[in-house]
Amino acid sequence: MAGGYHGAADMSGNMLEPGWAACGFDTTKQCQPGRSWKELAKP
Repeated sequence: MAGGYHGAADMSGNMLEPGWAACGFDTTKQCQPGRSWKELAKP
């Protein structure tokens, strides 16, 4: 996604490309069971 998560802005702060959150895509602050970095790193 060209805008990343928050969006891509120019040096003046003008939004050039909306990000994931600005597009209204799903976000979360909690990992689903078995999906944390720690759990995925287990051999």
